Amino acid sequence: MARPRTYKRRGQWWADLRGQDLGQRCLDLPDSAPESEAIHALYARLALLRSARPVGPQADLPFGRVLFRAAAERWVAEVPAARTSGGADWRRQVLRRVSRELGSVPVADFAGTALRDYDARNKQAGNAPRTRRNLLSIAAAVVRHCGIAPVVPRVLIATAAPPSYAWLTEADMRDLRVELFRVRTGGASAYAARHGESPATYADRRRLFVSIAYYTGLHTSDVERFSGADVYCDPAVGTWRRHNAKSSRVVPDAQLPLPQQLAIDLADFLRATGRRRFEPAELIAGGPWTKATKSMTAAAKRLGLPPLNFRLFRRSCVYELALRNWSERDCAEYLGHVDQRMIREVYARWPLGPLVAPVRRMWNVQSSVELWHRRAGTDATQITTGTAQIIRFPGHSQVTKTA
Repeated sequence: MARPRTYKRRGQWWADLRGQDLGQRCLDLPDSAPESEAIHALYARLALLRSARPVGPQADLPFGRVLFRAAAERWVAEVPAARTSGGADWRRQVLRRVSRELGSVPVADFAGTALRDYDARNKQAGNAPRTRRNLLSIAAAVVRHCGIAPVVPRVLIATAAPPSYAWLTEADMRDLRVELFRVRTGGASAYAARHGESPATYADRRRLFVSIAYYTGLHTSDVERFSGADVYCDPAVGTWRRHNAKSSRVVPDAQLPLPQQLAIDLADFLRATGRRRFEPAELIAGGPWTKATKSMTAAAKRLGLPPLNFRLFRRSCVYELALRNWSERDCAEYLGHVDQRMIREVYARWPLGPLVAPVRRMWNVQSSVELWHRRAGTDATQITTGTAQIIRFPGHSQVTKTA
């Protein structure tokens, strides 16, 4: 057990009594007072607490009549503030709730079953184990500050299940892209009214949003800012500028080869709108998409797929690169990561086995066809509609998961 000690804080002498399970107490002495006087005050305060008498305005009241609310106010005044603003907010919110629910309970009752009864009520109300434990921890800290050892029930928190890693196959993404906005929504008309474009053009831009997110692995915010200055969409020698806003301070931008299918999607959009190129400041994917998850989930539901989000697209991009025999270092460079740890521990967690290409391949239509020859054991059917090529792989249109 640690011995009591004194220290200076906020112009006052304080007593550290945590070794006696009594917390930290302000001795109400200015730090200009000699240390010997502070030590004398420390042991006087310790004797007072051990006699189970309250300290402060309630000192003239019988011990059993001191209410939890008054003890909580004293605890806030004497205990050092949290080191961070987030910790201070958390403690203030939890204490406000505990004081509201236990404020009229005498402090003496917490030496018995008061906390156990309180936890039982929270459990019956359906509060999560972590919430119950937070409430108990703050209530117990206030009671210990009064010199009482509370009876704190043990709250067990179940161990989280092993994470499930999922990826979206390229065929699924192509199906989702076609299905997106097949059912008309009000968002298309509202966007068209604001930007002077037709609802059909809006839908095509959002389909490009899906393609850009999948084939580049960009974060959602980076896709929203993806402009005509970031891409040269030639199907043969196209390039795109990789910019990762999260790590841009340490990872510079890079010009990378444009996946062939993405180049075809971009060229098809330009042809449909009667243009030859994108304007440098033009937001190719339509800018911020506040209802992206809702729109994709609706389309995925019609296809029989589980709910989707763009984080899944980013991981699927790494999976597709790994199947083309890209190293972890190459994948990290493609996504703009600082190191390879995230690739190894989070993204590349899927079984690859014999699906991996024997040599490193670029991400183009031919490599996709070869990949699905290996996976499906059958020829993939390549359907051409205008300049957009949609690759179908029978029997493999599903989201695959692995633990």
